[in-house]
Amino acid sequence: MKGSIGVRNNDTSETEGTGIGLAIVDELVKRHYGSVRVESRLGKGTKFTVIIPAGKEHLATDELVTDGGDMKSESGDPFESHSATLSAQKSSGNSSLVTSACMPVVLVVEDNDELRQFMVRTLESAFRVVEASDGNSGFEMAEKLVPEIIISDIMMPGIDGLELCRKIKGCRITDHIPLILLTAKADTGSRIEGLKAGASDYLVKPFDKEELLVRIENLIMERQKLREKFAGSSLLDTFSLKKTGQGGEFLSTLLEVIESNLIRSDFSVEELSRLMNLSSRSLQRKLLALTGLNPVEFIRMVRIKYAARLITEKGAGISEAAYASGFSSLSYFSRVFKGVMGVTPTCYVNK
Repeated sequence: MKGSIGVRNNDTSETEGTGIGLAIVDELVKRHYGSVRVESRLGKGTKFTVIIPAGKEHLATDELVTDGGDMKSESGDPFESHSATLSAQKSSGNSSLVTSACMPVVLVVEDNDELRQFMVRTLESAFRVVEASDGNSGFEMAEKLVPEIIISDIMMPGIDGLELCRKIKGCRITDHIPLILLTAKADTGSRIEGLKAGASDYLVKPFDKEELLVRIENLIMERQKLREKFAGSSLLDTFSLKKTGQGGEFLSTLLEVIESNLIRSDFSVEELSRLMNLSSRSLQRKLLALTGLNPVEFIRMVRIKYAARLITEKGAGISEAAYASGFSSLSYFSRVFKGVMGVTPTCYVNK
């Protein structure tokens, strides 16, 4: 099969290229075991010819896609169709796959359709991928979904990538999210400008898809290490949280609010959300992203670590520590304490 895929006269073009189009074409054609040829004449234009083998005999079984493989979700849920596909694959015997709900969420913000779809295809086997075609909708989706990573082009109409980065870092719900900026500019000044806007990483187009995956995985691993460090800390204090950055200020404020209400056994997630000026849903997403705990679990953990601090630093007895941290039942306090600290209150006192 043979066909021409484009002729552009640079003298009459009114739009600037993305700098990635040919790289995308090359990648797609290679996946189909084809080749790309180019013919160019100065002042006449350039013609690219794609040659792809006909039929499917040259493809392996796992390279074939059925007619139903590209179905869209009618419910509007950006994860539903992907989740259904994974479920079907699991039921067919591929036990190595995990459900979509367990996958980290990556938000791709890119106004160029070809590049955006290329990134979605590159990432969708390892992540739940959601996409936005401009900075405004990208920021709205970031607030709504609180993704693990945001990948954004810099040059976009309306809110560009730099302004999107500033908005993400200026919002209490999203300020912890790592953001990778994409650009065709490789100069040091452009990189510094992106990093000053709050970007965690910077990738120059055209980029290798393996490099993109590695950079994303590294940022996610950094976040996971922070969660593990947070969960493994025997005691919590606002000073150490503030020093960590990446959400530490938020957690420090949250900790102060909870500790000022710890003696109250009826202190609720709804009241905590109101005092933090967030909806319960937003608080849950933010906390899960930062600590891996939902608000109920977080409040419970703070109560227990506060009780542990009373025991070790103030010499409080078990009953005194339990009631001071908002527990009205000693047996329940003992069960929760062991779940958080790994030992019973009695063993903790005697260690």
